[in-house]
Amino acid sequence: MPELQRCAGVSRGNLRASEDLFEHILGLTGNLPPDLILRLSAILYNIKSISHLDEKKQIIVKILQRIRFKNAVIKKVTILTQEDWQAINLSKKKKIRQLASRISMENLEDAWELKKALIKESRSSEEFKSAEIERAENNIREILQEKPPVSLKDLAVNGKDLIELGCKEGKELGKILKKLLE
Repeated sequence: MPELQRCAGVSRGNLRASEDLFEHILGLTGNLPPDLILRLSAILYNIKSISHLDEKKQIIVKILQRIRFKNAVIKKVTILTQEDWQAINLSKKKKIRQLASRISMENLEDAWELKKALIKESRSSEEFKSAEIERAENNIREILQEKPPVSLKDLAVNGKDLIELGCKEGKELGKILKKLLE
């Protein structure tokens, strides 16, 4: 994977003082369970961070196709690498539900593994890391048990139900459904 070579010597502000992007990728993958999709996602997430903006999603697909991975692997890795894991806050249930609506509930646990590895690899204190991980794990566990609706089709009501209740068809109907989803 020649793209991985380009990460050597690349410095980022969020990395540890003496660490380049390649070392960061190794540390990140070391903090993940031995799962092919998770580790590919960690590697490719960081490789795409040095690419040009217009290439980010395409470069991941091209690399995985070149290595001849199955379409199911390509799809899942693409889903897991589309988020900005640095910015995602999983300490609030609302944020977790929003993330699940973008990546689906079935990918939530894998997404959490990536975020947890990133937290462990961060420059934060061990005490802060442990507290953040514990808080997020509790929230994710609750969300997975509750199985809340994460898309409009998961809601118990639909547009037809609202029309029967007297709502008018149009944009307002969509706004009401989106509000119900929140």
